[in-house]
Amino acid sequence: MESKGAKASKTKKEVAEPKPFVLKPKKPTSPWIYFNNEILSKLKSEQGLDQKAAFTKSAEIWKSMSDEGKKPYLDKSKMDEERYKRQLAELEKNGFFLTDDGVKSTDLYVDPKKKYGETCVVPKKPLSAYLFYTTENVNSLKEKEGCTHPEAMKKCGELWNKLQPDEKKKYEDKHDLDVVRYKGQVNALDKNGFFMMDDGSKSSEHVAKLKKRSKKGDGADGKATKKVKEGREGSSQKSCRGEKNS
Repeated sequence: MESKGAKASKTKKEVAEPKPFVLKPKKPTSPWIYFNNEILSKLKSEQGLDQKAAFTKSAEIWKSMSDEGKKPYLDKSKMDEERYKRQLAELEKNGFFLTDDGVKSTDLYVDPKKKYGETCVVPKKPLSAYLFYTTENVNSLKEKEGCTHPEAMKKCGELWNKLQPDEKKKYEDKHDLDVVRYKGQVNALDKNGFFMMDDGSKSSEHVAKLKKRSKKGDGADGKATKKVKEGREGSSQKSCRGEKNS
């Protein structure tokens, strides 16, 4: 007969270490997608169709095409299938694959949200010189001229365009420093699994706010909404990747 201690150890779940992110080759494009990409904008501009109507019309044309008419798109898809298989083989052998431009997949930029998940706090993208200028001046303009925020923003744009290069340099320097900050934080996130935030805390100690998802298609009973909510609550318990061991 098993002891209580042995039984408890069996029921305890082991937490597996998260696997490192690996960028995989883009899946091959179908003949239909090649055709659709080519004709969609033409249908919208020449026939005045909206996106949905253009898609419907494109599908109708594709279905009515002969095998000969589809051949160019079938050939493109076949070539892309070969590209996909080649890149998969390279990834399996080398740990990376080469793009059509000869760039290693490990050197490509990947959105941190894709790497670590939606709940991971990622570095704020660098502000432009113009945004540094408006942030500094928009409130004083609102007080001085008694205008609304949109009006003040418009006025900022007009003033910005009249600034001389030497007057803009102050804000361009701020932008350059912010780019350095952003790149450093992205590198730290890749290397350590976290980066240091402005308040001195680790990014892994925080959870990012999730964007609201569309409720389109939810049933009257709200089951779809409930599933999304449950999924979010579950994902919020996870860290980005976990801090890497130094």
